[in-house]
Amino acid sequence: MTGKPGPSASRLAARIVAGKDGWVRHRNGMAERCFDGGIRMGVEPSGDLWRVSVSLAGTFVPLWEAADESEAFSMAATAAASHAGTAAWRRSELSGSEDIGDGLRVAVLKTAGNPMAKAQVSRIDGGAVVGSYIFTRTEWPADFLLGTSTLNGSVMLDEGMRGKGICRKFYDAVERIAGLPIVPHGRNGMPGTLSEPAERFWSKRTAERKVIGYGDPGLAERSERLAKATEVITAENECFLDAGFAVAVAMQTGWTVKGVVLRQGDDADRRVPGDAWCVDDKGLAFTSVGHMRETSFMPAAEDPELQVVDFDPEKLREALEIPRLVGFFEKRSDFGKLVPQAAAVLGRHGVQLPHSEPEPDGRTPGSA
Repeated sequence: MTGKPGPSASRLAARIVAGKDGWVRHRNGMAERCFDGGIRMGVEPSGDLWRVSVSLAGTFVPLWEAADESEAFSMAATAAASHAGTAAWRRSELSGSEDIGDGLRVAVLKTAGNPMAKAQVSRIDGGAVVGSYIFTRTEWPADFLLGTSTLNGSVMLDEGMRGKGICRKFYDAVERIAGLPIVPHGRNGMPGTLSEPAERFWSKRTAERKVIGYGDPGLAERSERLAKATEVITAENECFLDAGFAVAVAMQTGWTVKGVVLRQGDDADRRVPGDAWCVDDKGLAFTSVGHMRETSFMPAAEDPELQVVDFDPEKLREALEIPRLVGFFEKRSDFGKLVPQAAAVLGRHGVQLPHSEPEPDGRTPGSA
């Protein structure tokens, strides 16, 4: 007696289980959840850790590596709220005005769909604009580091308005109208840098009143967690076949460094390879995404004008520390950043480093 045909193996493998916590779990270990605002997050095992990703334009982008599943789900909720807040800010409209004394008025305007808002301070009598502030809402991960949503941007004041407390009143009015506190560029995870006048202004402002991020005992811990969680993700995104990363790996493992150079190039061409990687004691290539076979990325090296050669890690490092022109930009390898990245990736892929620890500059003890 024949019954109805059962589901195919592929359909069985695709079956999912929805938990009471809102997470939908796939049989391959991936869990997904759609949070408020339509923000879809993913959590999946990644070796002995758990990787947290956000879906952007249909593609999951890694954000975090958590120690366990519980931390991963918690961080996914935090990141989802951040991304939902960013999306809501972009959709929102904002307008308002306030007199700040001295014959001046502050007006704020933001249109729907624009992530940037503009504030102006003008003379009430005549309407002449004497200052402007272009600002936006903080995004992930700055809002996570600061523990709340904030505003940051760039201000311009007429020279005659400076040194009179106008900027302080300007910022205070913007904060009241927008409903969020303002924080400076280049501090506590915020992008950009501050000019010397801006440094003086914020030094005075933090002494006079509470500024988010200053004096926060949890900021250092959150910053450390963020750096640890994203070190491997950053390396994967930025360092694949990067010569500096290969050197940083070799300095800690003693592995061979290989690179691609022009077959007929002069000495300058051979000093710094276009692509580079390490080869471990078992003959496997190692890049920022871990161990892999050279054949998976070697087609570019099969070009008749190119060849693969071995490099001395120390000499290559010296060449990489000298600024060089790459396209239209000047580049030099930052080993203060690359060494801990390489160590994180090596550890992530189970590579046991020698007992001797690298010196602060990344060189192993006794290296030239």
